[in-house]
Amino acid sequence: MAAKERLPSCTVCQMPYVYDTRGPFLLPCLHSVCENCLKTESDRTLLCGTCQETFPKSSFPIDAVTRKEILLSTTVHNTHELLCTNREDGNQAMSWCQECEAFLCEHCQVAHGDMKATRKHKVILVQDLPKFPQTLKGMPYCHQHSLHPVTFHDSSCNVPLCAMCVLTEHVSCKTEDIETAWNTHRTFLEDKAVTLTAKLDRLMGCRTLQRDIGQSLKLQQDAVEEVIRYTFKKLHLMLDQREQELKIEVNESTKFLTHRSDQQLLTLEGEVDKVTQNLDFIQKLNLLSYPVEHFAMMDTIDNRTMAVAESELPRVKSQEYSFTFSRDGPQRLQQQISSLGGLFTNRIGADVVLKDNGGRNHILQIPPLKMDKTRLNTDLVHIRDDEILIHGKQFQQERSHGSFRNYSGTISCHPLTQSDIQYWEVKVFLEPFQNPGGLLLFETGACVQASIDDGETACGNVHSFVMFAALCDVHRGICVQSRKHGRDTTCLQNVLENTEGAATDLWYGFLFNPMEGSVSIVDVKSGCVLVQLTHMETGLEYWPVFGVFNGHLAKVHMSLVSGVNITFDGHKKRWMQSALG
Repeated sequence: MAAKERLPSCTVCQMPYVYDTRGPFLLPCLHSVCENCLKTESDRTLLCGTCQETFPKSSFPIDAVTRKEILLSTTVHNTHELLCTNREDGNQAMSWCQECEAFLCEHCQVAHGDMKATRKHKVILVQDLPKFPQTLKGMPYCHQHSLHPVTFHDSSCNVPLCAMCVLTEHVSCKTEDIETAWNTHRTFLEDKAVTLTAKLDRLMGCRTLQRDIGQSLKLQQDAVEEVIRYTFKKLHLMLDQREQELKIEVNESTKFLTHRSDQQLLTLEGEVDKVTQNLDFIQKLNLLSYPVEHFAMMDTIDNRTMAVAESELPRVKSQEYSFTFSRDGPQRLQQQISSLGGLFTNRIGADVVLKDNGGRNHILQIPPLKMDKTRLNTDLVHIRDDEILIHGKQFQQERSHGSFRNYSGTISCHPLTQSDIQYWEVKVFLEPFQNPGGLLLFETGACVQASIDDGETACGNVHSFVMFAALCDVHRGICVQSRKHGRDTTCLQNVLENTEGAATDLWYGFLFNPMEGSVSIVDVKSGCVLVQLTHMETGLEYWPVFGVFNGHLAKVHMSLVSGVNITFDGHKKRWMQSALG
Protein backbone atom coordinates (compact mmCIF):
# COMPACT_ATOMS: atom_id res chain seq x y z
CA MET A 1 0.00 0.00 0.00
CA ALA A 2 2.88 2.39 0.78
CA ALA A 3 4.27 1.82 -2.69
CA LYS A 4 0.97 2.70 -4.37
CA GLU A 5 0.96 6.07 -2.66
CA ARG A 6 3.92 7.02 -4.81
CA LEU A 7 1.85 6.68 -7.98
CA PRO A 8 0.31 9.83 -9.54
CA SER A 9 -2.99 10.67 -7.85
CA CYS A 10 -6.28 12.30 -8.82
CA THR A 11 -6.11 16.00 -7.87
CA VAL A 12 -9.77 15.94 -6.81
CA CYS A 13 -10.16 12.81 -4.66
CA GLN A 14 -6.40 12.29 -4.08
CA MET A 15 -6.70 8.55 -4.79
CA PRO A 16 -3.66 7.04 -6.57
CA TYR A 17 -4.25 5.97 -10.13
CA VAL A 18 -4.10 2.33 -11.18
CA TYR A 19 -2.63 1.58 -14.59
CA ASP A 20 -4.84 0.19 -17.35
CA THR A 21 -8.00 1.96 -16.28
CA ARG A 22 -9.83 4.58 -18.31
CA GLY A 23 -8.41 8.07 -17.88
CA PRO A 24 -7.09 10.08 -16.29
CA PHE A 25 -8.54 13.21 -17.87
CA LEU A 26 -6.84 16.58 -18.34
CA LEU A 27 -8.34 19.60 -16.53
CA PRO A 28 -7.91 23.13 -17.94
CA CYS A 29 -5.26 23.80 -15.26
CA LEU A 30 -3.16 20.90 -16.70
CA HIS A 31 -3.79 18.69 -13.67
CA SER A 32 -5.64 15.39 -13.97
CA VAL A 33 -8.88 13.93 -12.63
CA CYS A 34 -10.01 10.32 -12.44
CA GLU A 35 -13.08 8.92 -14.19
CA ASN A 36 -15.00 8.41 -10.93
CA CYS A 37 -14.72 12.09 -9.93
CA LEU A 38 -15.62 13.20 -13.43
CA LYS A 39 -18.77 11.05 -13.60
CA THR A 40 -20.07 11.43 -10.05
CA GLU A 41 -23.46 13.14 -9.98
CA SER A 42 -23.18 14.68 -6.51
CA ASP A 43 -21.42 17.82 -7.74
CA ARG A 44 -21.58 19.88 -10.91
CA THR A 45 -18.06 21.26 -10.52
CA LEU A 46 -14.58 19.92 -9.84
CA LEU A 47 -12.19 21.47 -7.33
CA CYS A 48 -8.55 20.84 -8.21
CA GLY A 49 -6.77 20.01 -4.97
CA THR A 50 -3.42 21.19 -6.36
CA CYS A 51 -4.15 24.72 -7.56
CA GLN A 52 -7.59 25.18 -5.87
CA GLU A 53 -9.26 26.18 -9.13
CA THR A 54 -12.86 25.16 -9.83
CA PHE A 55 -14.15 23.91 -13.20
CA PRO A 56 -17.60 22.89 -14.42
CA LYS A 57 -17.81 19.26 -15.43
CA SER A 58 -17.50 18.72 -19.16
CA SER A 59 -15.82 16.50 -21.70
CA PHE A 60 -12.11 16.67 -20.86
CA PRO A 61 -9.42 15.08 -23.07
CA ILE A 62 -7.39 12.05 -21.96
CA ASP A 63 -4.26 13.11 -20.05
CA ALA A 64 -1.74 11.06 -22.01
CA VAL A 65 1.21 12.48 -20.08
CA THR A 66 -0.08 11.44 -16.66
CA ARG A 67 -1.18 8.10 -18.14
CA LYS A 68 2.40 7.41 -19.19
CA GLU A 69 3.65 8.55 -15.79
CA ILE A 70 1.33 6.03 -14.15
CA LEU A 71 2.80 3.32 -16.32
CA LEU A 72 6.38 4.31 -15.47
CA SER A 73 5.59 4.53 -11.74
CA THR A 74 3.93 1.13 -11.85
CA THR A 75 7.03 -0.44 -13.42
CA VAL A 76 9.08 0.87 -10.47
CA HIS A 77 6.80 0.36 -7.48
CA ASN A 78 4.16 -2.19 -8.47
CA THR A 79 5.65 -4.31 -11.22
CA HIS A 80 3.55 -7.31 -10.20
CA GLU A 81 0.41 -5.46 -11.36
CA LEU A 82 1.63 -5.43 -14.99
CA LEU A 83 0.19 -8.44 -16.82
CA CYS A 84 0.59 -9.66 -20.37
CA THR A 85 -1.76 -7.81 -22.71
CA ASN A 86 -0.92 -9.89 -25.80
CA ARG A 87 -3.03 -12.95 -24.96
CA GLU A 88 -4.48 -11.60 -21.72
CA ASP A 89 -3.75 -14.92 -20.03
CA GLY A 90 -2.91 -13.37 -16.63
CA ASN A 91 0.83 -14.02 -16.85
CA GLN A 92 3.33 -11.57 -15.41
CA ALA A 93 4.55 -9.06 -18.04
CA MET A 94 8.27 -9.24 -18.75
CA SER A 95 8.73 -6.78 -21.61
CA TRP A 96 7.08 -4.00 -23.61
CA CYS A 97 6.76 -3.76 -27.41
CA GLN A 98 6.84 -0.18 -28.63
CA GLU A 99 5.24 -0.89 -32.03
CA CYS A 100 2.47 -3.11 -30.67
CA GLU A 101 2.04 -1.02 -27.49
CA ALA A 102 1.59 -4.25 -25.58
CA PHE A 103 3.08 -5.97 -22.55
CA LEU A 104 4.49 -9.44 -23.25
CA CYS A 105 4.95 -12.35 -20.87
CA GLU A 106 7.94 -14.68 -21.22
CA HIS A 107 6.15 -16.99 -23.67
CA CYS A 108 4.67 -14.22 -25.78
CA GLN A 109 8.03 -12.50 -25.95
CA VAL A 110 9.60 -15.64 -27.48
CA ALA A 111 6.72 -16.01 -29.95
CA HIS A 112 6.85 -12.31 -30.75
CA GLY A 113 10.50 -12.60 -31.69
CA ASP A 114 9.92 -15.69 -33.85
CA MET A 115 7.19 -14.16 -36.00
CA LYS A 116 8.45 -12.57 -39.21
CA ALA A 117 6.02 -9.61 -38.90
CA THR A 118 7.17 -8.66 -35.40
CA ARG A 119 10.72 -9.92 -35.01
CA LYS A 120 12.14 -6.46 -35.84
CA HIS A 121 9.91 -4.66 -33.33
CA LYS A 122 11.67 -2.75 -30.54
CA VAL A 123 11.14 -4.74 -27.34
CA ILE A 124 12.42 -3.54 -23.94
CA LEU A 125 12.34 -5.20 -20.52
CA VAL A 126 9.74 -3.84 -18.11
CA GLN A 127 12.35 -2.89 -15.50
CA ASP A 128 14.22 -0.85 -18.15
CA LEU A 129 11.22 1.29 -19.15
CA PRO A 130 12.00 4.11 -16.67
CA LYS A 131 15.48 4.37 -18.22
CA PHE A 132 14.05 4.75 -21.73
CA PRO A 133 10.67 6.55 -21.36
CA GLN A 134 10.76 7.58 -25.02
CA THR A 135 9.94 3.95 -25.92
CA LEU A 136 6.38 4.64 -24.73
CA LYS A 137 5.86 6.69 -27.88
CA GLY A 138 4.37 3.88 -29.90
CA MET A 139 2.80 4.13 -33.34
CA PRO A 140 -0.98 4.60 -32.82
CA TYR A 141 -3.45 3.04 -35.21
CA CYS A 142 -6.65 4.53 -36.59
CA HIS A 143 -9.83 3.85 -34.63
CA GLN A 144 -11.83 3.38 -37.83
CA HIS A 145 -9.16 1.53 -39.84
CA SER A 146 -7.38 -0.58 -37.25
CA LEU A 147 -4.71 -1.88 -39.66
CA HIS A 148 -3.55 1.58 -40.68
CA PRO A 149 -1.27 3.76 -38.53
CA VAL A 150 -2.04 7.43 -37.94
CA THR A 151 0.39 9.36 -40.13
CA PHE A 152 -1.52 12.52 -41.17
CA HIS A 153 -3.10 15.55 -39.51
CA ASP A 154 -6.15 17.38 -40.81
CA SER A 155 -5.67 21.08 -40.00
CA SER A 156 -9.22 21.87 -41.13
CA CYS A 157 -10.92 19.42 -38.78
CA ASN A 158 -8.01 19.36 -36.30
CA VAL A 159 -7.94 15.56 -36.12
CA PRO A 160 -5.25 12.93 -36.73
CA LEU A 161 -5.85 10.62 -39.73
CA CYS A 162 -4.60 7.45 -41.34
CA ALA A 163 -4.08 7.08 -45.08
CA MET A 164 -7.53 5.52 -45.54
CA CYS A 165 -9.17 8.46 -43.75
CA VAL A 166 -7.40 10.88 -46.10
CA LEU A 167 -8.64 8.96 -49.15
CA THR A 168 -12.24 8.66 -47.89
CA GLU A 169 -13.93 10.93 -45.35
CA HIS A 170 -11.31 13.71 -45.48
CA VAL A 171 -10.43 13.68 -49.17
CA SER A 172 -11.33 17.39 -49.55
CA CYS A 173 -9.65 18.56 -46.33
CA LYS A 174 -6.26 20.16 -45.91
CA THR A 175 -3.92 17.46 -44.58
CA GLU A 176 -0.20 17.17 -43.95
CA ASP A 177 2.24 14.69 -42.49
CA ILE A 178 1.61 14.48 -38.75
CA GLU A 179 5.29 14.83 -37.93
CA THR A 180 5.42 18.06 -39.95
CA ALA A 181 2.34 19.39 -38.15
CA TRP A 182 3.77 18.34 -34.80
CA ASN A 183 7.13 20.03 -35.49
CA THR A 184 5.33 23.26 -36.31
CA HIS A 185 3.35 23.23 -33.08
CA ARG A 186 6.32 22.02 -31.05
CA THR A 187 8.13 25.22 -32.04
CA PHE A 188 5.19 27.16 -30.60
CA LEU A 189 5.37 25.13 -27.39
CA GLU A 190 9.09 25.65 -27.11
CA ASP A 191 8.56 29.41 -27.40
CA LYS A 192 5.98 29.20 -24.64
CA ALA A 193 8.40 27.16 -22.55
CA VAL A 194 11.04 29.88 -22.99
CA THR A 195 8.50 32.53 -21.91
CA LEU A 196 7.47 30.47 -18.89
CA THR A 197 11.09 29.83 -17.97
CA ALA A 198 11.85 33.56 -18.09
CA LYS A 199 8.82 34.30 -15.96
CA LEU A 200 9.80 31.58 -13.51
CA ASP A 201 13.23 33.18 -13.15
CA ARG A 202 11.61 36.54 -12.40
CA LEU A 203 9.19 34.97 -9.95
CA MET A 204 12.01 33.16 -8.17
CA GLY A 205 13.86 36.46 -7.90
CA CYS A 206 10.74 38.16 -6.51
CA ARG A 207 10.21 35.33 -4.06
CA THR A 208 13.79 35.53 -2.84
CA LEU A 209 13.47 39.29 -2.41
CA GLN A 210 10.17 38.88 -0.57
CA ARG A 211 11.75 36.37 1.81
CA ASP A 212 14.63 38.78 2.42
CA ILE A 213 12.09 41.50 3.20
CA GLY A 214 10.53 39.37 5.93
CA GLN A 215 13.95 38.81 7.50
CA SER A 216 15.00 42.45 7.19
CA LEU A 217 11.85 43.69 8.91
CA LYS A 218 12.95 42.07 12.18
CA LEU A 219 16.43 43.60 11.82
CA GLN A 220 14.86 46.99 11.18
CA GLN A 221 12.66 46.55 14.23
CA ASP A 222 15.71 45.87 16.38
CA ALA A 223 17.48 48.93 14.96
CA VAL A 224 14.48 51.20 15.47
CA GLU A 225 13.97 49.98 19.03
CA GLU A 226 17.63 50.71 19.74
CA VAL A 227 17.15 54.32 18.57
CA ILE A 228 14.05 54.56 20.74
CA ARG A 229 15.95 53.26 23.79
CA TYR A 230 18.80 55.73 23.20
CA THR A 231 16.37 58.65 22.82
CA PHE A 232 14.34 57.91 25.90
CA LYS A 233 17.32 57.08 28.09
CA LYS A 234 17.91 60.86 28.40
CA LEU A 235 14.31 61.52 29.36
CA HIS A 236 14.29 59.04 32.29
CA LEU A 237 11.05 58.35 34.12
CA MET A 238 9.21 61.27 32.58
CA LEU A 239 9.16 59.56 29.18
CA ASP A 240 8.87 55.90 30.22
CA GLN A 241 5.22 55.72 29.32
CA ARG A 242 5.82 57.28 25.91
CA GLU A 243 8.63 54.81 25.27
CA GLN A 244 6.33 51.86 25.84
CA GLU A 245 3.73 53.36 23.51
CA LEU A 246 6.24 53.71 20.72
CA LYS A 247 7.49 50.16 21.17
CA ILE A 248 3.94 48.96 20.74
CA GLU A 249 3.63 51.15 17.64
CA VAL A 250 6.81 49.64 16.20
CA ASN A 251 5.57 46.14 16.92
CA GLU A 252 2.19 46.82 15.32
CA SER A 253 3.82 48.35 12.26
CA THR A 254 6.15 45.36 11.98
CA LYS A 255 3.20 42.97 12.17
CA PHE A 256 1.34 45.01 9.59
CA LEU A 257 4.22 45.10 7.12
CA THR A 258 5.14 41.47 7.80
CA HIS A 259 1.55 40.44 7.14
CA ARG A 260 1.62 42.27 3.79
CA SER A 261 4.96 40.69 2.97
CA ASP A 262 3.64 37.22 3.84
CA GLN A 263 0.53 37.77 1.71
CA GLN A 264 2.67 38.88 -1.26
CA LEU A 265 4.98 35.90 -0.71
CA LEU A 266 1.96 33.59 -0.67
CA THR A 267 0.83 35.07 -3.99
CA LEU A 268 4.28 34.62 -5.47
CA GLU A 269 4.45 31.02 -4.24
CA GLY A 270 1.16 30.31 -5.98
CA GLU A 271 2.38 31.89 -9.21
CA VAL A 272 5.63 29.93 -9.03
CA ASP A 273 3.67 26.70 -8.55
CA LYS A 274 1.44 27.45 -11.55
CA VAL A 275 4.34 28.26 -13.86
CA THR A 276 6.44 25.33 -12.60
CA GLN A 277 3.58 22.85 -13.01
CA ASN A 278 2.74 24.07 -16.51
CA LEU A 279 6.39 24.05 -17.57
CA ASP A 280 6.84 20.57 -16.14
CA PHE A 281 3.78 19.36 -18.03
CA ILE A 282 5.13 20.71 -21.33
CA GLN A 283 8.48 19.03 -20.73
CA LYS A 284 6.75 15.74 -19.96
CA LEU A 285 4.58 16.20 -23.04
CA ASN A 286 7.62 16.36 -25.29
CA LEU A 287 9.08 13.30 -23.60
CA LEU A 288 6.07 11.05 -23.19
CA SER A 289 3.31 12.05 -25.55
CA TYR A 290 2.83 10.96 -29.15
CA PRO A 291 1.57 13.69 -31.51
CA VAL A 292 -1.89 12.17 -31.77
CA GLU A 293 -2.18 12.26 -28.01
CA HIS A 294 -0.96 15.82 -27.92
CA PHE A 295 -3.48 17.11 -30.44
CA ALA A 296 -6.31 15.77 -28.29
CA MET A 297 -5.01 17.99 -25.49
CA MET A 298 -3.80 20.86 -27.69
CA ASP A 299 -6.53 23.44 -26.97
CA THR A 300 -6.39 22.86 -23.25
CA ILE A 301 -2.60 23.14 -23.18
CA ASP A 302 -2.53 26.24 -25.42
CA ASN A 303 -5.15 28.08 -23.38
CA ARG A 304 -3.49 27.30 -20.08
CA THR A 305 0.08 28.10 -21.08
CA MET A 306 -1.00 31.36 -22.71
CA ALA A 307 -2.99 32.41 -19.62
CA VAL A 308 -0.13 31.58 -17.24
CA ALA A 309 2.57 33.12 -19.46
CA GLU A 310 0.68 36.40 -19.98
CA SER A 311 -0.56 36.92 -16.42
CA GLU A 312 0.72 40.05 -14.76
CA LEU A 313 3.93 39.65 -12.76
CA PRO A 314 3.54 40.76 -9.12
CA ARG A 315 5.59 43.84 -8.28
CA VAL A 316 8.04 43.57 -5.39
CA LYS A 317 10.25 46.39 -4.18
CA SER A 318 12.20 46.16 -0.97
CA GLN A 319 11.83 49.87 -0.24
CA GLU A 320 8.10 49.32 0.18
CA TYR A 321 8.71 47.43 3.42
CA SER A 322 11.15 49.62 5.34
CA PHE A 323 10.50 52.04 8.15
CA THR A 324 12.49 54.41 10.35
CA PHE A 325 11.99 56.12 13.64
CA SER A 326 11.64 59.89 13.58
CA ARG A 327 12.54 61.51 16.88
CA ASP A 328 12.27 65.05 18.20
CA GLY A 329 14.86 66.76 20.37
CA PRO A 330 14.39 67.59 24.04
CA GLN A 331 13.66 71.26 23.37
CA ARG A 332 10.27 72.52 24.40
CA LEU A 333 9.74 69.14 26.01
CA GLN A 334 6.70 70.21 27.99
CA GLN A 335 4.83 71.23 24.82
CA GLN A 336 5.97 68.31 22.69
CA ILE A 337 5.91 65.40 25.11
CA SER A 338 2.49 64.19 24.00
CA SER A 339 3.59 63.81 20.37
CA LEU A 340 7.30 63.05 20.71
CA GLY A 341 8.57 60.65 18.02
CA GLY A 342 6.79 59.03 15.16
CA LEU A 343 7.10 55.99 12.96
CA PHE A 344 7.13 56.36 9.17
CA THR A 345 7.46 53.84 6.38
CA ASN A 346 9.61 54.60 3.37
CA ARG A 347 7.69 53.06 0.51
CA ILE A 348 5.62 53.92 -2.56
CA GLY A 349 2.12 54.45 -1.24
CA ALA A 350 3.60 54.89 2.25
CA ASP A 351 1.52 54.21 5.34
CA VAL A 352 1.24 56.48 8.39
CA VAL A 353 0.20 55.38 11.87
CA LEU A 354 -2.43 57.69 13.42
CA LYS A 355 -4.24 57.69 16.77
CA ASP A 356 -7.89 58.64 17.18
CA ASN A 357 -9.32 60.42 20.21
CA GLY A 358 -9.77 57.05 21.91
CA GLY A 359 -6.06 56.26 21.68
CA ARG A 360 -6.53 53.52 19.07
CA ASN A 361 -3.97 53.15 16.31
CA HIS A 362 -5.05 53.43 12.67
CA ILE A 363 -2.96 52.68 9.60
CA LEU A 364 -3.43 55.47 7.08
CA GLN A 365 -2.65 54.24 3.57
CA ILE A 366 -1.21 56.68 1.05
CA PRO A 367 -1.90 54.87 -2.24
CA PRO A 368 0.18 55.76 -5.33
CA LEU A 369 -2.78 56.94 -7.42
CA LYS A 370 -2.52 58.03 -11.04
CA MET A 371 -4.97 59.46 -13.57
CA ASP A 372 -6.03 56.79 -16.05
CA LYS A 373 -5.17 57.96 -19.58
CA THR A 374 -6.97 54.97 -21.12
CA ARG A 375 -10.35 56.19 -19.75
CA LEU A 376 -9.72 59.86 -20.55
CA ASN A 377 -12.40 61.55 -22.67
CA THR A 378 -10.01 62.82 -25.33
CA ASP A 379 -12.81 64.67 -27.12
CA LEU A 380 -13.07 67.15 -24.24
CA VAL A 381 -9.88 67.05 -22.13
CA HIS A 382 -6.28 65.87 -22.20
CA ILE A 383 -3.39 65.22 -19.81
CA ARG A 384 -0.16 67.08 -20.43
CA ASP A 385 3.29 65.50 -20.23
CA ASP A 386 3.63 66.86 -16.66
CA GLU A 387 0.49 64.87 -15.64
CA ILE A 388 -1.79 67.92 -15.45
CA LEU A 389 -5.41 67.59 -16.60
CA ILE A 390 -6.71 70.52 -18.67
CA HIS A 391 -9.73 71.24 -20.84
CA GLY A 392 -9.53 70.92 -24.62
CA LYS A 393 -8.81 68.23 -27.16
CA GLN A 394 -5.14 67.53 -27.82
CA PHE A 395 -4.06 67.66 -31.45
CA GLN A 396 -4.07 64.17 -33.06
CA GLN A 397 -4.65 62.46 -29.71
CA GLU A 398 -5.98 58.95 -30.24
CA ARG A 399 -9.10 57.81 -28.41
CA SER A 400 -8.71 54.62 -26.37
CA HIS A 401 -11.27 51.87 -26.86
CA GLY A 402 -12.34 52.05 -23.21
CA SER A 403 -12.32 55.83 -22.82
CA PHE A 404 -15.29 57.84 -21.57
CA ARG A 405 -17.66 59.24 -24.18
CA ASN A 406 -19.59 61.74 -22.05
CA TYR A 407 -17.67 62.44 -18.83
CA SER A 408 -15.36 65.44 -19.16
CA GLY A 409 -12.38 63.91 -17.40
CA THR A 410 -11.10 60.57 -16.16
CA ILE A 411 -10.74 58.33 -13.10
CA SER A 412 -7.77 56.82 -11.28
CA CYS A 413 -6.09 53.68 -12.61
CA HIS A 414 -7.18 51.71 -9.53
CA PRO A 415 -10.15 51.88 -7.16
CA LEU A 416 -9.94 52.65 -3.45
CA THR A 417 -9.73 49.63 -1.16
CA GLN A 418 -12.58 48.68 1.16
CA SER A 419 -10.39 47.80 4.16
CA ASP A 420 -7.97 50.76 4.57
CA ILE A 421 -8.21 54.41 5.51
CA GLN A 422 -6.77 56.25 2.50
CA TYR A 423 -5.61 59.79 1.74
CA TRP A 424 -4.77 61.69 -1.44
CA GLU A 425 -4.58 65.33 -2.55
CA VAL A 426 -5.61 67.35 -5.60
CA LYS A 427 -4.17 70.71 -6.70
CA VAL A 428 -6.23 73.06 -8.90
CA PHE A 429 -5.22 76.26 -10.67
CA LEU A 430 -8.33 78.33 -11.47
CA GLU A 431 -8.48 81.50 -13.58
CA PRO A 432 -12.02 82.57 -14.60
CA PHE A 433 -12.63 84.42 -17.85
CA GLN A 434 -16.25 85.40 -17.19
CA ASN A 435 -19.18 84.64 -14.94
CA PRO A 436 -19.82 80.87 -15.23
CA GLY A 437 -23.49 81.16 -14.41
CA GLY A 438 -24.68 77.79 -13.15
CA LEU A 439 -21.99 75.83 -15.01
CA LEU A 440 -19.26 73.79 -13.31
CA LEU A 441 -15.58 74.64 -13.72
CA PHE A 442 -14.05 71.55 -12.09
CA GLU A 443 -14.90 68.65 -9.81
CA THR A 444 -12.95 65.98 -7.95
CA GLY A 445 -13.75 63.30 -5.40
CA ALA A 446 -14.81 59.68 -5.86
CA CYS A 447 -17.79 57.67 -7.05
CA VAL A 448 -18.73 54.20 -8.29
CA GLN A 449 -17.70 53.51 -11.85
CA ALA A 450 -20.90 52.01 -13.24
CA SER A 451 -22.74 55.26 -14.04
CA ILE A 452 -19.94 57.82 -14.20
CA ASP A 453 -20.14 58.10 -18.00
CA ASP A 454 -23.89 58.72 -18.00
CA GLY A 455 -23.26 62.46 -18.19
CA GLU A 456 -20.56 65.11 -18.48
CA THR A 457 -20.22 65.40 -14.67
CA ALA A 458 -20.10 62.91 -11.80
CA CYS A 459 -21.58 65.08 -9.04
CA GLY A 460 -25.04 63.77 -9.86
CA ASN A 461 -24.03 60.15 -9.25
CA VAL A 462 -26.14 58.60 -6.47
CA HIS A 463 -23.05 56.86 -5.07
CA SER A 464 -20.55 59.71 -5.00
CA PHE A 465 -18.79 62.31 -2.89
CA VAL A 466 -17.34 65.23 -4.83
CA MET A 467 -16.32 68.85 -4.46
CA PHE A 468 -16.77 71.28 -7.34
CA ALA A 469 -16.51 74.95 -8.26
CA ALA A 470 -19.52 76.80 -9.63
CA LEU A 471 -21.51 79.99 -9.15
CA CYS A 472 -23.05 80.03 -5.66
CA ASP A 473 -26.64 81.27 -5.37
CA VAL A 474 -26.01 82.42 -1.78
CA HIS A 475 -22.72 84.30 -2.16
CA ARG A 476 -23.25 85.40 -5.78
CA GLY A 477 -19.72 84.38 -6.67
CA ILE A 478 -17.69 81.31 -7.53
CA CYS A 479 -17.62 78.99 -4.52
CA VAL A 480 -16.21 75.54 -3.90
CA GLN A 481 -19.04 73.26 -2.86
CA SER A 482 -19.42 69.63 -1.79
CA ARG A 483 -22.10 67.11 -2.72
CA LYS A 484 -22.84 63.52 -1.77
CA HIS A 485 -25.26 60.97 -3.22
CA GLY A 486 -25.94 63.33 -6.12
CA ARG A 487 -27.70 65.77 -3.77
CA ASP A 488 -27.15 67.43 -0.32
CA THR A 489 -24.98 70.26 -1.67
CA THR A 490 -22.98 72.29 0.88
CA CYS A 491 -21.15 75.55 0.18
CA LEU A 492 -17.70 75.52 1.77
CA GLN A 493 -17.83 79.33 2.17
CA ASN A 494 -14.63 80.10 0.31
CA VAL A 495 -15.77 82.61 -2.27
CA LEU A 496 -13.27 82.91 -5.14
CA GLU A 497 -12.70 86.15 -6.97
CA ASN A 498 -14.79 86.21 -10.12
CA THR A 499 -12.93 88.76 -12.19
CA GLU A 500 -10.94 88.16 -15.33
CA GLY A 501 -7.28 87.31 -14.64
CA ALA A 502 -7.84 86.67 -10.91
CA ALA A 503 -6.01 83.35 -10.60
CA THR A 504 -6.32 81.11 -7.53
CA ASP A 505 -4.30 78.06 -6.43
CA LEU A 506 -6.41 75.51 -4.57
CA TRP A 507 -5.13 72.46 -2.71
CA TYR A 508 -7.46 69.89 -1.21
CA GLY A 509 -6.99 66.61 0.63
CA PHE A 510 -9.41 63.67 0.82
CA LEU A 511 -9.43 61.36 3.87
CA PHE A 512 -11.50 58.28 2.94
CA ASN A 513 -12.60 55.98 5.77
CA PRO A 514 -14.57 53.05 4.23
CA MET A 515 -15.11 51.31 7.58
CA GLU A 516 -16.97 54.34 8.99
CA GLY A 517 -18.52 55.36 5.65
CA SER A 518 -17.11 58.89 5.88
CA VAL A 519 -15.01 61.28 3.78
CA SER A 520 -13.24 64.35 5.17
CA ILE A 521 -12.33 67.12 2.68
CA VAL A 522 -9.48 69.34 3.85
CA ASP A 523 -7.99 72.63 2.71
CA VAL A 524 -4.32 71.58 2.77
CA LYS A 525 -3.02 75.17 2.76
CA SER A 526 -4.84 76.15 5.93
CA GLY A 527 -4.97 72.67 7.46
CA CYS A 528 -8.70 73.10 8.01
CA VAL A 529 -11.26 70.33 7.65
CA LEU A 530 -13.83 71.94 5.34
CA VAL A 531 -16.51 69.26 5.54
CA GLN A 532 -17.01 65.67 6.66
CA LEU A 533 -19.42 63.70 4.52
CA THR A 534 -20.96 60.81 6.44
CA HIS A 535 -23.41 57.99 5.83
CA MET A 536 -21.59 56.90 2.68
CA GLU A 537 -22.72 53.45 1.57
CA THR A 538 -20.06 50.92 2.57
CA GLY A 539 -19.05 47.88 0.54
CA LEU A 540 -19.03 49.76 -2.78
CA GLU A 541 -15.98 50.16 -5.00
CA TYR A 542 -15.19 53.88 -5.23
CA TRP A 543 -12.88 55.38 -7.88
CA PRO A 544 -11.27 58.85 -7.54
CA VAL A 545 -12.56 61.14 -10.32
CA PHE A 546 -11.05 64.22 -11.96
CA GLY A 547 -13.07 66.49 -14.23
CA VAL A 548 -12.61 69.94 -15.81
CA PHE A 549 -15.39 71.74 -17.68
CA ASN A 550 -16.28 74.73 -19.83
CA GLY A 551 -12.86 75.83 -20.98
CA HIS A 552 -14.41 78.96 -22.55
CA LEU A 553 -15.36 80.22 -19.07
CA ALA A 554 -12.13 79.56 -17.12
CA LYS A 555 -8.65 78.11 -17.31
CA VAL A 556 -8.44 75.08 -15.03
CA HIS A 557 -5.35 72.95 -14.41
CA MET A 558 -5.75 69.89 -12.15
CA SER A 559 -3.01 67.63 -10.81
CA LEU A 560 -3.02 64.63 -8.47
CA VAL A 561 -0.69 64.30 -5.47
CA SER A 562 -0.35 60.83 -3.94
CA GLY A 563 2.07 58.22 -2.58
CA VAL A 564 5.51 59.47 -1.52
CA ASN A 565 4.80 62.86 -3.12
CA ILE A 566 2.61 63.72 -0.12
CA THR A 567 4.55 65.31 2.73
CA PHE A 568 3.57 65.04 6.39
CA ASP A 569 4.30 67.24 9.36
CA GLY A 570 3.00 67.28 12.90
CA HIS A 571 0.20 69.72 12.06
CA LYS A 572 -1.10 67.58 9.18
CA LYS A 573 -1.06 64.46 11.33
CA ARG A 574 -2.99 66.23 14.09
CA TRP A 575 -5.87 67.37 11.89
CA MET A 576 -5.99 63.92 10.29
CA GLN A 577 -6.26 62.38 13.75
CA SER A 578 -9.01 64.82 14.69
CA ALA A 579 -10.89 63.89 11.50
CA LEU A 580 -10.80 60.23 12.56
CA GLY A 581 -12.66 61.17 15.76
